[in-house]
Amino acid sequence: MSAHKLFLHLTSYSYVRCFQIAYNKCLMMFCHYMDRALLLRHCVYQEKRVVQLLNNAHLHQVLAAPL
Repeated sequence: MSAHKLFLHLTSYSYVRCFQIAYNKCLMMFCHYMDRALLLRHCVYQEKRVVQLLNNAHLHQVLAAPL
């Protein structure tokens, strides 16, 4: 997958929504994951790496949610 196509994939609704949730839960973790995601624009990464980043962000969001 080209870097351009990967960037378009990363800006899909589900991706944006995931980081929107992370932003609302924990700004510091949001910035960390966003920085990691933006690095993908400059390299050719496998899609499973993107999925792993999103899963990590989701896991943190679930753990940080108040009981």
